[in-house]
Amino acid sequence: MATINDRETVDKIIAGNGIYPGDESYPIVKIVQYENAFNGGIAFGLVYRGDPLDEYTASPFVNNPKTIWEHDSVKKPERAAGQIPTIEDVNKWMVDGVAEALDGCEVEPDGYCEHGKPSWMIRMGLI
Repeated sequence: MATINDRETVDKIIAGNGIYPGDESYPIVKIVQYENAFNGGIAFGLVYRGDPLDEYTASPFVNNPKTIWEHDSVKKPERAAGQIPTIEDVNKWMVDGVAEALDGCEVEPDGYCEHGKPSWMIRMGLI
């Protein structure tokens, strides 16, 4: 786990699919953007392979964390058609402010995706 403030470095890591040029021995599997509680600036949390994926959650030091990139190896597999989300899914969506639409797209909990599908929270009558 590491924190950086440089968006250009983050862009290089994303372009390299989790590898920063010249640093191939430490693959990154997730990048979280957040507001640094010390100075209010934007910071980026880097989660390396083997680290817990939930390292950067809201805390006194991390405000408004948002996953901006995940390696394919850690992405949640697509929900099978008709499979109802779990309570854990709904709780995470409420905390993150990002939910899943019926077709798997990411949307706001009260939103519709670009394909016109509602979030699961709308479908389940929670919003």
